[in-house]
Amino acid sequence: MSRMRLCWIVLLVIFGGFVWGNGAFAQNASDARDNTDAETKGEPQKDPAGDPAVNAWYERLVGVYMKAKWTEFKDQYKEWPKMRLKLSSRQRRDVIYMRSTAEEFHPSWWKYTRSPKNCSFKAQIWGRWFTANYMPSQTLLGEQRAVGIRRGRLQIVVSWQPTYVDNPKPFTNNNSFHVFIPDAKDYDFTIGTMAEVIVWHELGHNYVNLNLPLQQIIRLYNDYTYLFHHLQEFYADLTALYHAGPPGRLFTMRLRMMNLVDYEESSIHTRGCAHAVGALLTAKFLSEPDKWPSVHFPGKVPPEEVERYTILYLYRHIEPSWTLAEDRQLREFINVWVRNQGEKALRRKGRVSLPNGQTMMLLAGQDREYQRQRDRWIQRKLEEIIAAKRADDPKVFEKDWKDIENRARFVQVQRRRNRGEERTSRRRSEEPKKKEDTEKPQDDDLDDILGDPEEK
Repeated sequence: MSRMRLCWIVLLVIFGGFVWGNGAFAQNASDARDNTDAETKGEPQKDPAGDPAVNAWYERLVGVYMKAKWTEFKDQYKEWPKMRLKLSSRQRRDVIYMRSTAEEFHPSWWKYTRSPKNCSFKAQIWGRWFTANYMPSQTLLGEQRAVGIRRGRLQIVVSWQPTYVDNPKPFTNNNSFHVFIPDAKDYDFTIGTMAEVIVWHELGHNYVNLNLPLQQIIRLYNDYTYLFHHLQEFYADLTALYHAGPPGRLFTMRLRMMNLVDYEESSIHTRGCAHAVGALLTAKFLSEPDKWPSVHFPGKVPPEEVERYTILYLYRHIEPSWTLAEDRQLREFINVWVRNQGEKALRRKGRVSLPNGQTMMLLAGQDREYQRQRDRWIQRKLEEIIAAKRADDPKVFEKDWKDIENRARFVQVQRRRNRGEERTSRRRSEEPKKKEDTEKPQDDDLDDILGDPEEK
């Protein structure tokens, strides 16, 4: 073979490899773009591996994770060593994430939460350890109360019914504890889902205790009792939204619909849990609607109380098919917000900075002007979303607006709870001891008490 011919063959081989390589690179780049776009929109990613058996295993693992079926999750996870190298890189990251967070949702100390006797155990919220003093309850869904001071820390007792913890029975609205969740059967909630939210919520009351020195807590409690309880409930619900498993996040949002329908400005659960947390999530959803495919937006701007009824609509129509990507996005958003803004809101007298640059004050009397500003912002965003055809049919909102029967059911549940002979101390704590407490201005001396160098 002549030297010239050999050179041509070598050149052709090199050129062919270059073309093939560029084609493969282009395909990989295209797949990467598709996956990045899907991740941005909160949608399931493409699987480059294309192995049906691997994909089926992955989908089963995601399915039991999203339903918080932890025994089945552990059984499915046993296949991980065989599947690891066959999964796509995105799937591997998802499995690692699910494995690590499953342990966070039900940590090693979780067994104490269903103890039939009084006990104290080490628990952890937001990366910080504390001693949880637990008393089982026969009648209460959940309760917390301060009982004394030990080693420079306020001692808080938490209580719930241990029978409900990890209970696999389906949750139904035909229950004795007067908790109403619209369309509960569509979400496959269990009694254990409800109990998990209650446990994390009650433990979350310790957020204030963990982030302030004792003297500041005592001063805050004595001089600003009304604000103190609002703050406790705000952080308690954020704790439940972050630390509970995927069904618990959906349960928490839908549970707060009761407070949003039967709205009571002076209620710590209405303002601290339903409205303040709802305002945080609504600002996030509206700021980036394409990242939340399971979230539905109203096809009409509410004619009054725009923020309140927008939160209610979002909570009411969030899909049971909520994805792993969305669940992870929401949990990571809450985590980042609490670590960056949580303590600031505590030190700034309940001033909550929303991710869209707006502000909310936990106490309704201080929130009037901020409320008007937030309503205007939400109206603008909804108009944009409606114009982009990302919102629901307007008739869906109109039906909701006229759904008197559903509103009556909410109010009925609330009244039954109030009329009951056994009124929990937590319910009583919602009522200000004095009328003037609800109107008492939060003067500047709280800044001196809590020592925030930033807020002026």
